[in-house]
Amino acid sequence: MEHWDPIGVNGIPEAADEYDGYIEDFYEMIVGSRQVKDIITHLSYLEGEHMGLPHLRYALPEGRLDAVSKALLAIPIPKQW
Repeated sequence: MEHWDPIGVNGIPEAADEYDGYIEDFYEMIVGSRQVKDIITHLSYLEGEHMGLPHLRYALPEGRLDAVSKALLAIPIPKQW
């Protein structure tokens, strides 16, 4: 939530697991393709289509999803899971 919080629930203890359902998709991208563009595309899909927030593409700063994707790729992932 520190880097990506499209619905604005950061800081609400009851919502601490709000985005956990997306972990598997991003894990596959982080250990697989490691492509920033793939992660950006998926984040954009989640915001626009899945969450119904297409206005975020225009309302939030340019390069925001690029920064999120790079933060995801910086997560150390053990070779064996």
